[in-house]
Amino acid sequence: MDGYTILAGALIFFGLFIYLTWFG
Repeated sequence: MDGYTILAGALIFFGLFIYLTWFG
């Protein structure tokens, strides 16, 4: 795992959190 993999995972996780918060 490099920095970009961690960054991509964090963005996906954050995106899902925002999505669930907004539409949940």
